[in-house]
Amino acid sequence: HAAMADALALAPSREIAPLVTELLRESPPPLASVLIDVLRRRREIDAATVTQLAAHGSSGAAQATARALPHAVPSELAVSALESIIDEAQDDGTRLTATTSLLVLGDRVALRRIRGELGAAPPPGPPVRQGYLRLLALGGSADDVELVRATLEDSPRDADLAGWYGHRQLIDWLLAALARARGLREIAGPRPHPLEVAAAAALHRITGAPLRDQPTEQLPYDFEQQPALSVRTWSRWWKDHGSDFDRQLRYRFGEPYTPEATIAELLDDATPRRIRTDLALELDCAFGPSR
Repeated sequence: HAAMADALALAPSREIAPLVTELLRESPPPLASVLIDVLRRRREIDAATVTQLAAHGSSGAAQATARALPHAVPSELAVSALESIIDEAQDDGTRLTATTSLLVLGDRVALRRIRGELGAAPPPGPPVRQGYLRLLALGGSADDVELVRATLEDSPRDADLAGWYGHRQLIDWLLAALARARGLREIAGPRPHPLEVAAAAALHRITGAPLRDQPTEQLPYDFEQQPALSVRTWSRWWKDHGSDFDRQLRYRFGEPYTPEATIAELLDDATPRRIRTDLALELDCAFGPSR
């Protein structure tokens, strides 16, 4: 199916979209998911047509529909369809996908849903929790800092998301995570722990501080190019510069965050592929779905 989807998505013919739309009406759920994604990639999607696909009854088709709806018109119909998908979904993955699309569309209810999911008792499992945390980190406001802080757990992805969120009140958590990860490194062996690397990168993403370590041991880590791993180095810098960071703002590389910072990273050829998906979603949250 992957090769077929690529061919249909890239084909220049104007006859493709009507043909795919017609095929959708009779397709089983696995094929329907592929065809929906073709229309999404072609940016030739009709919300009324796609909304009918929930009748396929599979989570795959529902998630494909949810991903496609932000690129459909009219947007009011897309929002209504996404809310129905969330209400009728039988699995967390579909709800998360549909909520992501609602956030991209600028629906005011989306952030309330995200906050509710993260504040629920018991909280969602790790993958879903991190999914909602990602949405709050990329599309939330500085007022969400207490919820973000309460949601964080000791994992590299959580540290990464703390950096994307970019609030000064997460610095102490990141410093503590850096210290805990150093202890894990001493147990596991002579290489930086993934949490250690992620926490250091997050500290740099927030502060922009160009801190580097002088290596005192042989480790597979680029000490000249990568942020310092030393808790002492970061703690001293934060003690001297922490007062420069406003509690009412989010930061990106030491400056108050604006969407222009996201655009600059996306345009930078040196930006790693692995973070471009987060950057693209952050931009969609700021300006709406890519066209």
